[in-house]
Amino acid sequence: MESMMKKHTQCKLRKGNTVQVSWIPTEFAVEGAYVALKPRGESVADDGWLVEAVWTTMASDDVTERSRDFKSQREASDRPRDGGRQKLKL
Repeated sequence: MESMMKKHTQCKLRKGNTVQVSWIPTEFAVEGAYVALKPRGESVADDGWLVEAVWTTMASDDVTERSRDFKSQREASDRPRDGGRQKLKL
């Protein structure tokens, strides 16, 4: 059953001077390969990303769950400590 489980692999990607770390489907996670990234909600893929490094592989469901956990943590920690009130300097 595990062979049918979808997996994603964390990779270092480069396009020109831009570097990012992304989870991509494991079948595309090959060092030296070029991949296209399609941001959520977008209809057009951004191609030409070089896979520079390949790291951890996890079940796709686990990657999605951890991404949601991280997003929730960031939303909670990035809130202004003053309750959203802006202070003006004169």
